Amino acid sequence: MSIPGIYQFPHAGAVVEALLDYLVAIIQQVIARQGCCRWALAGGDTPRRLYHRLSRPDTARWLDWNRIHLFWGDERCVPSSHPQSNYRMVRESLLDHVSIPAGNIFPIDGQLDSERAAAAYAEVLGGEPLDLLLLGMGEDGHTASLYATTPRLREELRLVIATKSPMPPTDRISLTLRTINAARQVVFLVVGEHKANRLAQVMEQHGRQEATLPAAMVNPESGALHWFVDLAAAARLPKTKPPDKD
Repeated sequence: MSIPGIYQFPHAGAVVEALLDYLVAIIQQVIARQGCCRWALAGGDTPRRLYHRLSRPDTARWLDWNRIHLFWGDERCVPSSHPQSNYRMVRESLLDHVSIPAGNIFPIDGQLDSERAAAAYAEVLGGEPLDLLLLGMGEDGHTASLYATTPRLREELRLVIATKSPMPPTDRISLTLRTINAARQVVFLVVGEHKANRLAQVMEQHGRQEATLPAAMVNPESGALHWFVDLAAAARLPKTKPPDKD
């Protein structure tokens, strides 16, 4: 069982800067060690600021984009041009501004029905564990597009599944807990006082067999688990210090 590192920063901007430094260091280390980094991105609104910051020329030059393969943790069943598309958000905030080869970008096809899209993405993902996985947490404790009501929440065989969201767009595709917990580095980004109560509950449930919140079930088998949060989100947690990058 991984013991989560919980790192608290004064405000959302400070979280983004600290997480940016951490992710860049990890990606550089992975590339130096094995030549390529397989990184799965989070969707939704919270990571957008991080991607914008990473896309700036003074930051983007720190990474060898030719050696980074980008995947997605989840997607909505919408066209890639749709305002709710996770791919579109990442493209507009990051991909359009960095020199990454098109062949290194592996989005989920949201135009397929969710079952077909999940099966197709499992083939794209393959059996190699992700080197790095960025996740967010919803106010209900969901992560990626895994919800407490997801029928196959504890799926042990599939890498990717079709899911249903309580909020539109309803049909989603998500990495499974099996895939998430096989990743070598899992990092959560959580900000805002509206998530404080749920974050405390997630930490109380973490690692417990009876956990009901999907974010609490993220427990990498042999990799590292880190939470980057602002003080508002961490209002009900003990204070902690920033992580080492080694």
